[in-house]
Amino acid sequence: RNVLKDIILKIIGKILNGEKVNVESIKLIFVQKFPQLLYSNKEQKINPYFEIKDMFLVIDFLSSLNEEVNK
Repeated sequence: RNVLKDIILKIIGKILNGEKVNVESIKLIFVQKFPQLLYSNKEQKINPYFEIKDMFLVIDFLSSLNEEVNK
């Protein structure tokens, strides 16, 4: 969990500094979480489809941000 927190802080730092964010590494982290979300315990109140949708939104945002940084 601390590893994810460090990754998130690094991403936020890059965003605030106007640097490009490595979207491919973020996609890899998200893809690794798909099985956990889709085949999770039925008692969890998290809808996996909303979580995955949010992941796609983050990827879209970071990709758009990278396009702005490249201009």
